[in-house]
Amino acid sequence: MKQFIRQYGRFLLVLSIMIVNAAWAGMALADTGGSCGDGVSWTLDSEGTLTIYGSGTMDDYYDTYYVGTYPWGDEITRVNIEEGVLSIGGYAFGGQQSLKTINISSTVNEIGDSAFDYCLNLTNITVSEDNPYFKSENGVLFNKTGTELILYPSSRDGSAYTIPSGVTTLWANAFYACNNLESITIPEGMETIKDYNFAWCANLTSVTLPASLSDLSDKALFKCEKLRNIYVASGSMAFSSIDGVLFDQTGTVLLVYPNGRSGAYTIPDGVTAVSSYAFYNTTLTGVEFPSSLQSIERYAFQSCSGLTEVVLPDGLINIKAYAFGNCDNLASVVIPAGVTSINPYAFWRSPNLVICCEPYSDAMQFAADQNIPTVYLPSGSTLTLPDSTNMIGSEAFADLDRYLNIEIPASVTEIADDAFADSPVLLYVTSESEGEAFAVRNNIPYLIR
Repeated sequence: MKQFIRQYGRFLLVLSIMIVNAAWAGMALADTGGSCGDGVSWTLDSEGTLTIYGSGTMDDYYDTYYVGTYPWGDEITRVNIEEGVLSIGGYAFGGQQSLKTINISSTVNEIGDSAFDYCLNLTNITVSEDNPYFKSENGVLFNKTGTELILYPSSRDGSAYTIPSGVTTLWANAFYACNNLESITIPEGMETIKDYNFAWCANLTSVTLPASLSDLSDKALFKCEKLRNIYVASGSMAFSSIDGVLFDQTGTVLLVYPNGRSGAYTIPDGVTAVSSYAFYNTTLTGVEFPSSLQSIERYAFQSCSGLTEVVLPDGLINIKAYAFGNCDNLASVVIPAGVTSINPYAFWRSPNLVICCEPYSDAMQFAADQNIPTVYLPSGSTLTLPDSTNMIGSEAFADLDRYLNIEIPASVTEIADDAFADSPVLLYVTSESEGEAFAVRNNIPYLIR
């Protein structure tokens, strides 16, 4: 009987192990294949090769790219798109950091948006010579006619690249994070460069723009941290380069300050606007503005952590959202009275900031609304009360029709609450005097003399 129990126990143990192994095998099988579209399936082998096969169109994976998990995981090294597959889904292989090679069959007639975005180790793309819609030249993906450059592999060998003549369009993110590239030449005929076309190219030091270019996104060269020079071919009707800095053709709008430059910079006379993202995340330590400047656009100086103080020019009118956002070392900004429009987020997350401005200006109101400390700048006429004064009576300086600085001596021990009613005044007072206490109590701008 004991022998039977022991044998039965061994049987149950073996059976349990078989069931567990079968379950694990089933899980492994489920993780190595499945459906990925209308009539299209996928399989993944032990070497990391993902094969898309069948007859039909592939699903898009937009939501998966941002918040989900790809059914084939994130360790694929090669993608083979087989004959019969008609499309590559949008975001289908985005963010695959181990992916090195993509092979596209002759039947693929559509490639979805951002299908291969952020594949930082991609080195080569091949396309069947029989494909009537797409082609590969030296590992770079184009449409069949060669007018559209779709994707330059992020880890392709070579420090310089000249985009072939005949290319007029770059797909979004075409050169995204191509860290081997140090220089790029763009051919004549190119008219538009879109968002992030050359973004995050960590070693890019120079770019030459063709005369034909008419539209350049403000984020086209985003965070190219070694970029030092942007050149423009002669004859351009849209752009100009001044000492390697990009401007519009008239030189009145500063468009892009190369991210790889350091130190201080003087914006040339005649510039009326600093464009969005123009100095974004640069290592700029100082900037001098021309009197001609009228507007600083969105994100123009965001994340410039080297800036500690800024003096804005008298001609300035507008400061747009996030213009100096996230400048965590910015300690003081002088804002002239002529500035009449300041976006509530103009100095977003610049925690050490003090605003220097004239009393009763729009900048003063902005600082009050945003709870930013203020230092007042005197201007206009000054009235000095004699040292023998000991009281300022009711409505003594009420309803003044012009701005006035008033020096209140320490001898004054009593001031009526309505002494300066409805008057634009800046009080010069002595520390810990009745004048200071009055100004604080009545919320009147003052300076300690």
